[in-house]
Amino acid sequence: MVRIQKSARRLELSAPAYTLVFDGDRPWTVSLAAGTGAPVLDLFLASSVDTAAGRDELAPAGTPDVTREGDTLLVTYATRSSRWERKRYVFACTEADVGYRVEVEGRERVTFCRYFQGFVARDGVQLGLG
Repeated sequence: MVRIQKSARRLELSAPAYTLVFDGDRPWTVSLAAGTGAPVLDLFLASSVDTAAGRDELAPAGTPDVTREGDTLLVTYATRSSRWERKRYVFACTEADVGYRVEVEGRERVTFCRYFQGFVARDGVQLGLG
């Protein structure tokens, strides 16, 4: 089973195969470590889903919502989008692995999807990227 440790600024999910850390002090970064605790990589939280009308510019994701569906723990970030009515980043965590998807709702047609990357709105300072 995936274990949860949560504080005001940090969410940590631990399983035998990995540890996943969402840190409020680094809002655009998700850290992945091996089950041994050895760091593997840092992921850029956001993904862009472009449309025929243009690029999907990123907006801050806010705080995650954590729910459980059977043996899967879902960490969901609802965010704004320059192209979609609704947009969510979802991490699906089981004891053995971590899945990721981006969900969008709207009337546009998807032309390109950039997982763990995307275009930042012109004012990076406003997004907390310095």
